[in-house]
Amino acid sequence: MELRRFFRHSRQEVQKPNDSSLTAQIASTVSGFVRIRGLDSLVKSETAIVMRKNYEISITQDVDGLENRESIIATCKATGFLVMML
Repeated sequence: MELRRFFRHSRQEVQKPNDSSLTAQIASTVSGFVRIRGLDSLVKSETAIVMRKNYEISITQDVDGLENRESIIATCKATGFLVMML
């Protein structure tokens, strides 16, 4: 009985974060990327921001090389993202 309850608990769906925490998560990811790679890397045309089903956000310069594509729920070219922020 305990084992069944454990597995049922592990299948719970990831809750959607509220808008302000999602915005803060994106801003933090972009800020970290810029500190490490520089603004020039962020504005390259091949750079994209990727969000997965578990609301994990990452920035990549190789969209075609992404693994586990079925878990991706959104992509945004970073250059378009910067325009939206201004």
